[in-house]
Amino acid sequence: MVKIKGEIKIYKVLNKKLLEALTSILPVAFTILFLMIIFIPFNLYSYFLFFVATIFLILGMGLFSLGAEIAMLPIGESMGNYLVKKRNLVLLVIFVILMGVLITITEPGVIVLAGQIGDAIPKTALIIAIAIGVGLFFVISVLRILFKIKLKYVLLIGYAIVFILVFFVPKEFLPLAFDSGGATTGPMTVPFILAFGVGIASVRGDKAKEEDSFGLVAVCSIGPILAVLLLGVFYKPSDANIELVSTIEFANVKEILSAVGKEIISQAKDIFFMLFPIAIVFYLFNIFAFKFSKQKTLRVSFGLIYTFLGLLFFLVGANVGFLPVGKALGAIIAGLNYNWILIPIGFIFGLVVVMAEPAIYVLNKEVENITAGTISRKIMLVTISLSIAVAMALSMLRVLLGFSILYIIVPGYLIALVLTFLVPNLFSAIAFDSGGVASGPLTATFLVAFSLGASMFLENNNSAMIMSNAFGLVSLVALMPLISIQILGLVYKYKVIKNSKVKIEEEMIDFSGEQYE
Repeated sequence: MVKIKGEIKIYKVLNKKLLEALTSILPVAFTILFLMIIFIPFNLYSYFLFFVATIFLILGMGLFSLGAEIAMLPIGESMGNYLVKKRNLVLLVIFVILMGVLITITEPGVIVLAGQIGDAIPKTALIIAIAIGVGLFFVISVLRILFKIKLKYVLLIGYAIVFILVFFVPKEFLPLAFDSGGATTGPMTVPFILAFGVGIASVRGDKAKEEDSFGLVAVCSIGPILAVLLLGVFYKPSDANIELVSTIEFANVKEILSAVGKEIISQAKDIFFMLFPIAIVFYLFNIFAFKFSKQKTLRVSFGLIYTFLGLLFFLVGANVGFLPVGKALGAIIAGLNYNWILIPIGFIFGLVVVMAEPAIYVLNKEVENITAGTISRKIMLVTISLSIAVAMALSMLRVLLGFSILYIIVPGYLIALVLTFLVPNLFSAIAFDSGGVASGPLTATFLVAFSLGASMFLENNNSAMIMSNAFGLVSLVALMPLISIQILGLVYKYKVIKNSKVKIEEEMIDFSGEQYE
């Protein structure tokens, strides 16, 4: 049995990852099942398919998270460390762009999002554009660390360009563009980018290295937004065709197994060609640069295999179960006389998704440690949960009323960017990185499909209106932590100042008392 970190065996780590996946997916699955029973008269075979899809998603997320941890983390950190030590800026830029592209095209959220837009933009073109956007801004985020440029200035310039460009792009592409920025920050991209940043910052060795190791994900999220906005110049949503509902009714188990089998074969080929270049780059670097031990090389190799299997299970479960059910539920509820119920349902889904996300608890613990308990995990959890629930409710309100996403996005990012000048730098970096924590694969897998189904019914399959109203959900979910966590940063800053004043006053009282005596 291959071991990780001495005595910890791979199967023990896998058990932990599967448990995390279970706690992430089951609350959402039970909520979906409850809505299915109430609103959709499915036959028993359809419920069986949903059960199979849930198992696939749990296995997929567990295996994928394990693969990312034991493969992407060591590759990212070692590559960042090696490239900076070589002191060759051209070599650094080339490989950062290359790895940014290769990692992004395997991101589950990106793949699922691209598969839901019909032919408004070809799936491959959208994925490649998003990947190139990440690659280019990955370079910018790395150069920011090397040249010690403050994160707030990079974010301010980046989003200024974004909001200038929105005036020259068809409005139908705006929600999809902002969703692309949120979808990239998932379980494949984030571990690699963060590890790469740690590797670079560790070479610097100064006091600000911890602070600068955050913020890479935040900068990388800007690239896909710009890339999709530029794509909007070349594609017309009015010519698009978005499929309403995939098959969700089956007559027997044989049909279900046949559908699952076909999906496995289709996805396996695509995933292999996505992961193959990453594997080649790793083995070449290992031969000529890293020179990992035999055990470490074997561990990373196993990690790549787990990543392949995890991505396969996840995408199969999403495509055969969660996506069609999400579209069907959204369409049926939107057709009710009391379709305003979409808003509270969205609010509940926001709470469930965040409460069940393991990465949220990691983030909460990190903030509690940084603030020495001034901002507790409980306060963090409540703040983020409520903010994401509000984001989901606003998304459903947009589906019903059809107002532009800019009415939320523009003031939201303006507030977030202004806050970067008022709160401690570390809080801003964590806040902008945390958008991807909330907008994870489950958001792109089910909630976007749910929004799509509702919008398709309400807009009578008008593709331009569907793209304008249904998308944008991921971006709103990613936006809210930027504001809520920085507000907590303001609270922390206020408490620190208040405690400092109290301490000074106490010292003055003690001093005056001594003088009096």
